[in-house]
Amino acid sequence: MTGDANRAAGPVGRREGRPVQPDVGQPSTLATGHLLAMAARMVEHAWAAQLAQHGVTMAGLMVLHSLQDGALTQRQVAERCGVTDQTTSRTVDRLTRDGLVRRTRGRRDRRAVHVTLTPEGQAVYEATLALAADERPLLGLAVDVPALRAQLLAIVAHHSEGAAAGAVARPGVGGAAGDGRAAPTAG
Repeated sequence: MTGDANRAAGPVGRREGRPVQPDVGQPSTLATGHLLAMAARMVEHAWAAQLAQHGVTMAGLMVLHSLQDGALTQRQVAERCGVTDQTTSRTVDRLTRDGLVRRTRGRRDRRAVHVTLTPEGQAVYEATLALAADERPLLGLAVDVPALRAQLLAIVAHHSEGAAAGAVARPGVGGAAGDGRAAPTAG
């Protein structure tokens, strides 16, 4: 498949408008990182479909979440969401068009753009919280969701600390010879 065709197909491909599940043969033989990436893509697609039923994207939900404590400048929204000003601008454009947020110019600095959640935006945000209250349909009934969340938070914290220190994760470092897994840590 060419690069253009691959991009058009999406992260896991599309057939008749539905995500196509990858054919991985024996998933139990894949490296943990590969399984985690595959599961993340599948859950991401399922979560995006649930959010779409409420008229919001994952990026839009991040903006709505960032505004829960009150109005922010568009730059502050970008910083809280960990994205560029340009990405935030496009997302806020859509949310404004859909009536979920409102933009106003700063009183002191007319260059500053303040973003405020509307009552409609708050309602959409609360509806997504209801979706998140029971994640078993998204993750599967056999998953211990609290344990999974704790492990994912630990992974994120580990890599966030490494990124802050300028470290670059390398496959296989610290694991058994060439198996691509990190060595267990004490504690």
